[in-house]
Amino acid sequence: MPKKLRRFASKSNNKLPTEGRIPDKFKQDMAGIFLIAVAIFIFAANLSSATGAVGFFFVKTFLRSLMGVGGLVLPFFIAVYGVILLLRHEIKELTVRLFGLLLLFLTYVAVAQFYEVNYFTDMTSPYFRGAGGVLGYGVRFALGRTVGLWGAYIILGAIIMV
Repeated sequence: MPKKLRRFASKSNNKLPTEGRIPDKFKQDMAGIFLIAVAIFIFAANLSSATGAVGFFFVKTFLRSLMGVGGLVLPFFIAVYGVILLLRHEIKELTVRLFGLLLLFLTYVAVAQFYEVNYFTDMTSPYFRGAGGVLGYGVRFALGRTVGLWGAYIILGAIIMV
């Protein structure tokens, strides 16, 4: 009798209830549509003041000081990842693509910081003045201190090629 109970217990553990679970493809579609909507909102907030307090304070103040001119191209990177999610790639491939897009974005912000150190002249802090914002300043500072100016150019160029 205990053998039957063990078999029944092991069989019941293998079956997972399918009711009430949202399929992974549906979650992926929802996330893709949400990311495209966020990208459109950030793009509209960059162009207009009609996006309200969230658009003004979050996009124009916070993102611009954090990323500099990277806040202008951020909607493009977010929308590209949203489209990739909608095309239903495998999860392993999605993480690789997300990591690649993040590296490309950080490289863009760092190159913008190297290119124009005093882009925002009205800012009082030197961290916010550059075209790369705080992120660009951090990458520029780290690369400049560790590998120097030419080493930073070589590393950023290699990351762009990758």
